[in-house]
Formats: sequence, structure tokens, C-alpha cells
Amino acid sequence: MRRNRRKGGNKEKVFGCDLLEHLTTSNQEIPLVLRACSEFVEQHGIVDGIYRLSGVSSNIQKLRGEFENDGSPDLNKDVYLQDIHCVSSLCKAYFRELPNPLLTYQLYDKFAVSDSDAVL
Repeated sequence: MRRNRRKGGNKEKVFGCDLLEHLTTSNQEIPLVLRACSEFVEQHGIVDGIYRLSGVSSNIQKLRGEFENDGSPDLNKDVYLQDIHCVSSLCKAYFRELPNPLLTYQLYDKFAVSDSDAVL
């Protein structure tokens, strides 16, 4: 079970919380973890399978801990530059751990109809 209180800088829960709640609490339009990781991938991640291949698990956990404890880690550390896939893996983990999907359950039927309308 994850503890709500953290030692150090960032007191906001980053992973596994509702997206709207996270954005409201952080006063941001885009979660910092997604913005920082996507900017890093755009700069350094022009490699095959950037979102298909997984990074080293220990590097992903280290980066996750830095976002949870420090809020804004230095992604230009050698460990992340040498394992670029850990940064993209963290983005995928953020989306995977959202309690409510981006394409919400309430709007699922509308998404399905719009998808079937597009396939004419």
C-alpha cells in the first residue's frame, strides 16, 4: 500500500490518481510527468520502438521515485540518456495507472459510434 505522506519536496500524488484531481491539485494543464517525459523523448528519443520497447525496470522505478519525491527530476542524467526507453516506459505507466481511462466509460458509446461513422 502506498503512503500518502512523502519525505522531501513533492507532497502531491503523481501516479495512480484521477487525472482531473491531479491537474486541479497541481494547477497545471498537463501533468508534469507527461510534459517532461514527452519533451525529453522528442529531444533524445528518435530511436526505433521508443514507445514499444521497455526500459530497464530499476531505471523506471528510480525515475518514478524522483517524480514522486522531488516533483521535477533532471532527465539529462546519464542513466536516463543511456536508457531512453525508461522515460517512455514511465509515460506508459502513468497512463496505465490512471483509475479512469482517458476515453471515459461514460463516453464510451459515443466514441464507438464516432469510430464506426469514420469507417465508411
